Amino acid sequence: MSRPRNLIACAAVITAATVASRLAGLARHTSVLSGTLPDGAAGLATSELLCALHLFLHFASVVVAPILVLAALLQWALVRALSGPGERRRDRPIQG
Repeated sequence: MSRPRNLIACAAVITAATVASRLAGLARHTSVLSGTLPDGAAGLATSELLCALHLFLHFASVVVAPILVLAALLQWALVRALSGPGERRRDRPIQG
């Protein structure tokens, strides 16, 4: 099972990629969903590809990243609750 730190890191990478796509202006290419090309677009195929990329990253940040954070918090809480008072909590994996 992944460590909570790795799950949080994956969520952070997804969020950073989404922010980067928005800052790069990929959100304007979602206009192809309504059948219009954005101003200054290179072509329909390029806009469709950039739209798909932006939508994939957006949905990953809205759906997948919060699930990863919740899973990390739940795993951390379970390991903490199941570990004994003298054990090192971060090194004990969940048995199951």
